[in-house]
Amino acid sequence: MSNTLRIGLSEVSITPDKSISLVGQFYERISEYVETPITCTCLVIEKDGEQMTQLSSDMTGITTDLLRAVRKACADIPGMDPMKLMINATHTHTSHTFVDPDKEGEDEASASLHVLERYLKGGVYESLTAGRKPEMDPFEAFRFLVERMSQACREAWANLHPAHIRFGFGRAAIGMSRRAVYDDGTAKMWGDTNLANFQELEGGNDSSSSWPLLPAKMTRSWKALSRMSAARARFSSTTPSFPPITGARSASCSGRNSAKT
Repeated sequence: MSNTLRIGLSEVSITPDKSISLVGQFYERISEYVETPITCTCLVIEKDGEQMTQLSSDMTGITTDLLRAVRKACADIPGMDPMKLMINATHTHTSHTFVDPDKEGEDEASASLHVLERYLKGGVYESLTAGRKPEMDPFEAFRFLVERMSQACREAWANLHPAHIRFGFGRAAIGMSRRAVYDDGTAKMWGDTNLANFQELEGGNDSSSSWPLLPAKMTRSWKALSRMSAARARFSSTTPSFPPITGARSASCSGRNSAKT
């Protein structure tokens, strides 16, 4: 316990070295290459016996099963209370599909494909992967993520340093609405904005970004935390259903719709 504010930071890669099943669309996709490495960033803040450990991961979402497993894996980290661990996702649509191995046989997959299958109600789904399977299946992906996330926590706690916090403000103009509104009152996802009856994009965006500033000696470590902000994000998912998007979106992992790492 310390009455001095201490902060620890770490960043660990969760980029797979094998092909994976990509989460984020209502059809199967197998990664074929790594466009942008994906990471897990950990921030620890501790003072007077109070603490917070936060993980930010380049994933679509976090399940309660994953949170429980990571907390369990962190139980032996000196000084850390695993119940004060929070995990959030940057909501990339090109990251791991994962399933808790203890839930094998249950519909616990993180893939939206499983949502589609529940609502097809007799419909026929045609796979786009030509029978190919990922080299890292969702169960192995779950174990991989638990190991890497707990590693990030371990390193951040080992890197605790006295610190103080100030705040900065800036803008990262990367957000956009994807629904185009037309003069007949209709709106369309990825609608053509070059049409004569286009009026506006349905929603606005807030490009403001606030963040803590640390002492100079921690600046190098602080750069890793940039992946916790919107400025880190970029769009890069290419699908057959929608036109390619250029510009910024959330962090990308791997691939398009098929083939190898």
